[in-house]
Amino acid sequence: MKNLFPGYFKEPKKHVKEVWQSCIFMFDTNVLLNLYRYSDKQRDEFLAILKANNDRVWLPNRVAEEYLSNRLNAIDAQENSYNKMIDSIDSLKKDLENSNQHPFISSKMMKEVARNFDELTKELTENKKVHSDRINEDDVRDRILDIFKGKVGLPYNDDKLEEIIKNGENRYQKKIPPGYKDSNKINDIASLEERCKPYGDLIIWFQIIDKAKLDKKPIVLITNDRKEDWWTIFKGRTIGTRPELIKEFKDETDEEFYMYQPNRFLELAMENLNVEVSEELVKETREIRKRDDLADEKELELIAKKSLFRKPQNY
Repeated sequence: MKNLFPGYFKEPKKHVKEVWQSCIFMFDTNVLLNLYRYSDKQRDEFLAILKANNDRVWLPNRVAEEYLSNRLNAIDAQENSYNKMIDSIDSLKKDLENSNQHPFISSKMMKEVARNFDELTKELTENKKVHSDRINEDDVRDRILDIFKGKVGLPYNDDKLEEIIKNGENRYQKKIPPGYKDSNKINDIASLEERCKPYGDLIIWFQIIDKAKLDKKPIVLITNDRKEDWWTIFKGRTIGTRPELIKEFKDETDEEFYMYQPNRFLELAMENLNVEVSEELVKETREIRKRDDLADEKELELIAKKSLFRKPQNY
């Protein structure tokens, strides 16, 4: 039964360790873009781990393309996060300075609080400038280019992309993973480049399969994607990689496919690659995921409210 349905069975630790000694490590676009959200210390540590294993890392061409296309947006989003934090501190400071509203705060304590707020705002402002300067002088991009030098696959030609779009339409209708959660982005009138966007995950998936066929090695994919077209989700809990993906990969390549969120990748790297990973780095990757989950929940709530109050169509 296990041979027929490999995606439904968890491999023993010993076998996973063996796979990690020979596999190729691949990284999704979101992992690279999230590097701009890490603290400097944890980002340096994460990149150092990749650098130490750069003889076994690889990027699908589509991932590299998406990273370079969305890099500026990622920098801008983080700059906005700095602005929101600075505004929040300023607002809280003004509220506390209102003696009528908070008569229980002594003048001495208020001066100390104000001083700490000023120092915090100053540090955030300085860090924001360093981050914003990456628009032109991007040290993060330069380090990524160094790690993945000669480790990026070739692009598909236009005929191949048209073939994937046609294939993707059929797969998405049948909810065959990955990528079908992006079906709402489909635009049949747009240019080829635009029409490819809803099929980005599928393009990446086929490029991963092609690499495994070429090198005849198992693949470990690290991704921050949390959607059900990649993961089996049961009652809000992520159980593991979609079994359909594991089976398709096995059928196409005769190799094994594993997929992990960054925090789990780091934990397994300690066990299987003999690398040092700080608890702070693991914790930070978890926190980023929690913030993304919270943002997704808020977005779903907003969509639900809009749907609830949408005016009925007149027929």
